Amino acid sequence: STPQVFFANGIPFIAIQNKTENLIYVLNEKGELLTQPFFGTTNFNIASFENKTCLIVGSSEGVIYNYHIN
Repeated sequence: STPQVFFANGIPFIAIQNKTENLIYVLNEKGELLTQPFFGTTNFNIASFENKTCLIVGSSEGVIYNYHIN
């Protein structure tokens, strides 16, 4: 998928989805993997809720995942 750039507390991050593996990778400003990859089969979105940055993604089974990033 097309990489998404987002900011959390003024720090840039990049998220990209590998559609073959159904995994989303989040990289820090140095290009290093931030955490383990996140599972999801649908397009994803990154949003902030109450000072928390979350990655929202769904699965082919109809489950919605809300991963806490920071």
